[in-house]
Amino acid sequence: MTFAGLVPNATVARYVAAADVFALPSRLEALPTVAVEALACGTPVVSADHPGGVELHAIFGDDVAVVPRGDATALADALERSLARPRRTSPDTAREIAAQFRPDAVFNQYQQLYRTAAMPSHSHA
Repeated sequence: MTFAGLVPNATVARYVAAADVFALPSRLEALPTVAVEALACGTPVVSADHPGGVELHAIFGDDVAVVPRGDATALADALERSLARPRRTSPDTAREIAAQFRPDAVFNQYQQLYRTAAMPSHSHA
């Protein structure tokens, strides 16, 4: 194992893309951007069952394995299974990343939200 220290973002992306699996064992995450980045690089994720991991599993299915928080044995088993059968994420995951998380998709989602919020309400007095 090598600890690379501080590296440029482009290098981090290459490292994540070269990985067989990305582990996210944290105890609490809302939307773990780092896991979405791993998925965007084609790398499957093993996550703790915090709200973000559960949500990502619901969106990306088998490309995000979820294990109980704090259960080191379950985490190790899930990582071992992933390493025993290395694979890349599915084409569905790539499509979902493009539809929901790429900069233009996020921009469009915010733009729609702002348009909706700026629309006058049609309340009856």
